[in-house]
Amino acid sequence: MAVLKNKTQGLYVNVSKDILLDQKLSLRDRGMLVTILSLSDNWDFNLKGFSKILPDGVDCIRSSVNELMKRGYLTGGQERTGRGRFGKNVIEVHQVPVPPQLENPITVNPFTEKSKTVPSITGTPHTEHPTQSVWN
Repeated sequence: MAVLKNKTQGLYVNVSKDILLDQKLSLRDRGMLVTILSLSDNWDFNLKGFSKILPDGVDCIRSSVNELMKRGYLTGGQERTGRGRFGKNVIEVHQVPVPPQLENPITVNPFTEKSKTVPSITGTPHTEHPTQSVWN
C-alpha cells in the first residue's frame, strides 16, 4: 500500500487547464487525475480503495494509474526511516508532468562545439620486438 502526498488541499480542486488540454491523456485518465487531485493528503492509495469510490473496475483503474505514472503526473518512491530503513511507499500527484528521474543518470558531454583535438597519428601497430625497459 502506498500513501498519497497531495499538495492541493481544501474543499475545492483547482485544476490546471494544461491537464484538460493535454492531448496525450484520454478522457478516462483526465478524470482519474482530477479524482486523485481531489483526495486528501495521506489517503491510502490502493486499487481497492479506488474501486469503492469509482464505478470502473480494478483493471481499468490500474491501467489509468499506470498511464498517469508513465506521463509523469504521478511519481512514486519509498520513504526512508531515520535509520536508513525503507518506509512506506509514497505516491505524489502533480498538476504538471514531472520528467522521469534516472537512478543512474548518464553524464552528458557539456561541450556543444566539436572537439578541437588533433587526431592521433597511430598508423598501423608495430608487431616487431618492442624494446622494454624497467626504467620507463
